Amino acid sequence: MVFALHFYQQLKEEDNVPKALRIARQRLREITAGEVRHILLTERMWNHPVVENALEELGKMPEDFKLYQNEKYWSGFVCFQSCSGNILC
Repeated sequence: MVFALHFYQQLKEEDNVPKALRIARQRLREITAGEVRHILLTERMWNHPVVENALEELGKMPEDFKLYQNEKYWSGFVCFQSCSGNILC
């Protein structure tokens, strides 16, 4: 969810899929527990039991802890161009 928010925000601003993907992946590596908690609260997603549990767990972590720094969280997001010229992600 955090990745999708950043990817589509960048795509809207840049209108360049590879660049938006690169920026969103970089942002995911850098985002902290405090920032994710803030996103969940400001996007009004706290009414779901899974989100409530996530908010509780995030509250136990240091605010500056980078949740998705490990490549296993962001390396799967890729983008390539098909033979017809369409960009696929």
